[in-house]
Amino acid sequence: MAYEATEFHRPHTRRGADLITQAMRAVTRLIIPVIGLLGVLIWADFASTTPVTWFDPYFDVSDPRFKPGAWLTGGHLVLTLMFFVLSLTNRRYGPGITTSQISVAWILMGSLAYYYFIYSDQSLSAQPLPPARICASFVGALVFAQFTAINVFNWTRGRPWWRAPLYAALWGSAAFCFTFYPSANYGLGVPWVNQMITHFGFMAAVAFLLLIPYNALRQTIKPLPGFGGA
Repeated sequence: MAYEATEFHRPHTRRGADLITQAMRAVTRLIIPVIGLLGVLIWADFASTTPVTWFDPYFDVSDPRFKPGAWLTGGHLVLTLMFFVLSLTNRRYGPGITTSQISVAWILMGSLAYYYFIYSDQSLSAQPLPPARICASFVGALVFAQFTAINVFNWTRGRPWWRAPLYAALWGSAAFCFTFYPSANYGLGVPWVNQMITHFGFMAAVAFLLLIPYNALRQTIKPLPGFGGA
């Protein structure tokens, strides 16, 4: 009877050990991708207070509202790095880990924001915040753009190597810009169409530039078995 009981419980014990091993492997794989994505989001938040006026001389318009320097910040440009980080994770681990990367990063980002405004010395009354409409539009558009980039990368991965990361960044940028600007600014008298097109143009240009470091990292960050070599 003792032998039979041991044989009966052994598969369950092995299955439990396998699940723990898989969970630990997933957590280990998520550490660097989550730190990378979280770092980009935090960097974009800090850079959002730095106006970018470098391109103003190239915009020959009489209304200063249509010049990028009136609204463009470093945070707008940093956001494109988000797709770069997601593409590297997707290249290595596939869409499952990349989806978890987004979920964990947003949970940590929300926790940090909650701590900052509730438990730190800063208070909601002393810290000016954007209107709720803009905040909701921004977060919603960003999440939509991230999942768009994951799916586009997965659909187009393979040869040539540049197709998946470039298409993912371009479609992700389009998903963000064409979702955020109308939902946040429609009806407010803001030249949001001009801002939307200009921002997308800048993000597209950065997406092309990021192909250089992506190509340099391809030999270091190789796909695991079962994933194409984008």
